Amino acid sequence: MYKKINTIIICIFMIFVVLGCSITKPPSELINKPKNLIEGIEIDNIVSQFLSDKETLTLAIRQNDKESVRRVNLDEDEEKELLLLYKGDKNSFADKNEYGVIILKKNKDKWHEINRISQNVDGLDLVEYKDLTGDKKPDLLIGWNMGENQDKILSLYSWHNGYFHSIYESRYRELSIDDLNNDGQNELVLLERLPKSDATSIEVLRYSKEEMISIDKFNINNKSYYSTMTVGNASLDKKGIFIDFDMDIFSSYTDLLIMKNNKLVEVLGNETIDIPKTSHEYMIKSKDINNDGIIEFGLLEKITEVKNSSKYNIPLINTWYKWDGKNDITLVLKEYYNHDKGYKVQIPKEWGEEFTIIKKFDEKGFENKVEFYTLDSNRNLHEFIFSIQSFSKEEWEENKYLLQDKRYVVLEENEKSVIVGGISDLQKESKYFMNEDRLKGIFSTLK
Repeated sequence: MYKKINTIIICIFMIFVVLGCSITKPPSELINKPKNLIEGIEIDNIVSQFLSDKETLTLAIRQNDKESVRRVNLDEDEEKELLLLYKGDKNSFADKNEYGVIILKKNKDKWHEINRISQNVDGLDLVEYKDLTGDKKPDLLIGWNMGENQDKILSLYSWHNGYFHSIYESRYRELSIDDLNNDGQNELVLLERLPKSDATSIEVLRYSKEEMISIDKFNINNKSYYSTMTVGNASLDKKGIFIDFDMDIFSSYTDLLIMKNNKLVEVLGNETIDIPKTSHEYMIKSKDINNDGIIEFGLLEKITEVKNSSKYNIPLINTWYKWDGKNDITLVLKEYYNHDKGYKVQIPKEWGEEFTIIKKFDEKGFENKVEFYTLDSNRNLHEFIFSIQSFSKEEWEENKYLLQDKRYVVLEENEKSVIVGGISDLQKESKYFMNEDRLKGIFSTLK
């Protein structure tokens, strides 16, 4: 009975871990009070002029870091337009609210409505503006949320003769816009889960002869229940499409597609081998981890096994790889993440595999300290390198005197807690040498 209950709890926990990034509040609860001024424009009067008493500002769920009122130059003249993202009354027939975007243009010191684009849907997924038609003017992309576990709808609009005209519509799960061929014109990349199938479809479309044309489509047949897509630089001269697949509990991997002669190619060969080269336990979204402009693969991996490892609590670490330009990946860096305490540590590359990390707990069973050690040739703990310990403000005031005769550095301090690094006396000649400045350099707080 207890085993069954524990299994249920673990399954529920894993669902929240996997879906956590997509579980969001409805747009009406996400809305922040808009700024009273945007680039010197008084917003309150404009909003009251163009929104009725039954309409309110809202946010696009995928872009909740962006404002509900935006100022964008959509027609590339000297004056920026205003975009109002709004929510209206519920349509009793469709049982959905009206969501939409109002586009305002200023003429003779007065704002005029030039477009009002709306749908009876569950919310706005995104509102983006990038040039897809090649006329050097931003086109307008609006993503509509259709309901839980349903595909979203993309509506694409292009500016002609003073207002936006609809030029394309499609279903999608994820989308991105980028110049995959490096020829100066953006392509539209859509990720979609094919109905009644285990396949995930990645399609690249391009605007030509006044319509969006499919350049190529690539289907990946697997039984993943969640996937996410990132598009950007895979190398210095190649754009890539990174698809992160969550396959099951403790099983994930990442594919990389590039364009070759207008064909999508899966360069790592993951779909033809039993264990993908990017296989790991938990899904980590691909991203540019070191700000070099190139996207890396994130893998969660074990540290070199220590002798008598059952005696210690040894965490997994994040390892980041990049495409080698052929059919494999190369290591970029390793990091230890402590999500509970809100920090990460970049592990020096020269350490290789000859180190380990041990988590320590206080008398109440709460983790409060991690220690980094070297390993000898027999994989035994060898020398202490440094530690990181977290204190509440009260604990720090009570215990900091214990460190007065030891080498330490305060790495982070706020109104609630203090994070302190304890440093060893290893000599400068050692590749594990650590001082206050170096420890500060490899430590950072999580955003």
